[in-house]
Amino acid sequence: MALVKTQLDFTSKDPEVSVDQFKSSLLHTPVKEVQQRLLLALQAGDDLLSKAPVRTLRERVHKEVYEFVQDQRVNVLLAGSFFANYTLKGKVRGQYRFYKVTPPPPPFF
Repeated sequence: MALVKTQLDFTSKDPEVSVDQFKSSLLHTPVKEVQQRLLLALQAGDDLLSKAPVRTLRERVHKEVYEFVQDQRVNVLLAGSFFANYTLKGKVRGQYRFYKVTPPPPPFF
């Protein structure tokens, strides 16, 4: 889809192009050329992602998401849930087991 978009963007830059010329340029442009244009467009877009504020935001969000997913997984194990049954050959279709982890008892003093 991105290849088509870059080709359309490149071809539609000239407003005086006729419909026949537009079709011809779409049909006869080599795919390698369109891929190179796409790579250049992606590299230009990466400049924003490499700036310091974006990197720090990405690191902070990544840490928060990691902690959220970790808490969610622990809560699922504490509440109990059905999990797929696996053997050495892989997942057994239609077989599930209920697992529930109990928290450790409080220390006895």
